[in-house]
Amino acid sequence: MRVGPRSAQAVPGPACYGQGGTEPAMTDAAAWLGMLGPGDLASGIHLNIEKARAALESVGTHIGQDVEATAAGVMRISSAAMANAMREISLDQGLDPRTITLLPFGGAGPLMGTLLADELEMNHVIIPPLAGNFSAWGLLGADMVQSTARTRVIGFAPGALTEVARILEELFATLTERSTAHAGDGVRSVRLDLRYKGQEHTLSIEVELAEGRIAETEEAILERFVAEYARTFGSTMNEDVELVSVRASTTVLLPRRELSYTPKRSDGEDDRVMEVYSFESTARLPFRIIPRGRISGEIRGPAIITEDTTTTYVDVQWTISSGKAGEIILERTH
Repeated sequence: MRVGPRSAQAVPGPACYGQGGTEPAMTDAAAWLGMLGPGDLASGIHLNIEKARAALESVGTHIGQDVEATAAGVMRISSAAMANAMREISLDQGLDPRTITLLPFGGAGPLMGTLLADELEMNHVIIPPLAGNFSAWGLLGADMVQSTARTRVIGFAPGALTEVARILEELFATLTERSTAHAGDGVRSVRLDLRYKGQEHTLSIEVELAEGRIAETEEAILERFVAEYARTFGSTMNEDVELVSVRASTTVLLPRRELSYTPKRSDGEDDRVMEVYSFESTARLPFRIIPRGRISGEIRGPAIITEDTTTTYVDVQWTISSGKAGEIILERTH
């Protein structure tokens, strides 16, 4: 069975949207397993579980599996593919995911949080405030950055920084000319893409500046490159190092914004319980359905946490608590 990369998109969407889609999508699998709780989504969408079942059954008959096993397989394949992408930016860069906290966001990120943590043996997950709109919220407060680069392949030996300085003067002039955000008044930064001679891939090393000019020697930059190479790849090479690209950026800092987030409370509504599939137990278990605004103290999973723009699936062996900024903190119990 293959999952993706083609999307059902919003229209016609997954079969469970009831907008004409008939092919099973990942959302159909999550809906059938109960991972989306009662299925009340934003914009008044209510998921049609029977249409999700019919779509999944069309695949299950071809692979000799019932609907439950087919839906669980869809979610497992999806989480494995996502985890592989995460390995590329962690393990392949010399970082151990087990020492990192996962921060899933977007409409589907919190749904997949504990599944991805299981794949990567991570023990901490944080669901940020406004998780479903987190990218948009961050974009509104992002600093104004202008960047440019130039390829210049030369040996990184004494004297190389003279050529780098000449290139940087031209790059920063370009940034000032093209920027509508007064890039010339922003904070300057420089990175050099370096590699051992004969290699294809580079490491980008930040360079210290003083009054907009490079304030360190080739030797100091080389030492940092060698240390970063050893950290990333576990060894170094007895080869000369060469410069590949010079990167210049100017950043205009925007005022820091404070997040004031209080999820909607539903004090008049008691927590509900649903039979939901547990990947840890490979069976359906009673899951509490908890509106995000009702989280207080420490709650033990399993649970489904609902809010307007996303749904958080919390399997067994996880605890739930709320942080000072309104974030949800999930921690694995052992």
